[in-house]
Amino acid sequence: MPKLNSGNGPADSPVETARNYAEISASTANSKATLKVATDYAPPAQRSLPDFMTFSGSVSTPLGNGNSNAQLATLDGLSDSTNLTLKLVGFWAHTRTTTAEENAHYCGEIGQAAQNAETLKRPDPVDLKRCNSKSGLEKTCGEGKKLCCNNSNADLLSCMGFLPRTEAEAFKHHFWVSPVSWSLGSSLTVGTKTYKFLDSITTANSKKTQTPWSAQIFGAFQWSQNLITAGARYQVSYMDATAGGLCPAPTSYPVKCKSGPIGAPIKTEAPIPYLEFRRRIGGLAIDPSLNYDLKKSVVGASLPIYFVGDTDNKLTGGVSVGWRSDQGGAQFGLFVGSAFSLSPSQ
Repeated sequence: MPKLNSGNGPADSPVETARNYAEISASTANSKATLKVATDYAPPAQRSLPDFMTFSGSVSTPLGNGNSNAQLATLDGLSDSTNLTLKLVGFWAHTRTTTAEENAHYCGEIGQAAQNAETLKRPDPVDLKRCNSKSGLEKTCGEGKKLCCNNSNADLLSCMGFLPRTEAEAFKHHFWVSPVSWSLGSSLTVGTKTYKFLDSITTANSKKTQTPWSAQIFGAFQWSQNLITAGARYQVSYMDATAGGLCPAPTSYPVKCKSGPIGAPIKTEAPIPYLEFRRRIGGLAIDPSLNYDLKKSVVGASLPIYFVGDTDNKLTGGVSVGWRSDQGGAQFGLFVGSAFSLSPSQ
């Protein structure tokens, strides 16, 4: 059974399938690095269980001094701490009965493209390397079949230029998988950060290590080249107290004053619902999201735009624009590392 056409966006996107990667994001607020590993699991076939599940673990840490939030537009209060995240996502996908006309059209197109390729003795070694294919066109799908009518052959023929990409994408996204598939998931993030501040009574330099955390649940559904996700997280985070200056009681002159956050870090708790939309548009991809802090009535909006591709034609980097209602001006950033996808096989 084919997997759900889920989707992979930036490292902090909720819905994603098994992929191991490193990502670096840099913004006008701050920068951070993320390392993630994941694995898929197919549970026993039962109507109530997902078709497959993805379990992932990731570690992220701010780069530089880490004194400001690297993802302000997402209202993520843990972005300025070093975090460990565990995530579990279940996917439900459904094959559908195909018509004779569909079989004739798509497999006829793939078969004709394969015949043209073989006439020209393709794929050659250069094709295999460029298109990331180990053995060329598959021909062992069943007795009496000269060529497999499957995704890998459609991808290879499209990569070589013998099959229009629109035909390959239509075959992969509409022919094998039902128009709508869906997923449910949850995650837990635990962080750590040491805050430095001035004791308001003694004026001494002090520090305190805090453990912020967040938990979230989310659901998503996908159709064609679109993925929409709705979820909510509850986060307990900390922020520096208001900065200022303190001077000890004078015993001699001159008096040495100190400046910095006055008092211990401030604890905040907030439920934050969010909505994310992901879409591939030709050689570009967008991943806008809206977040709302129910306690502070703050809105955050983020728009990552993918346009940088790798050697496999996967979109792996781009720019991001962010805005939040309680701060002036927009945030701008760059990210590179995690490949955008609307299909786990890509």
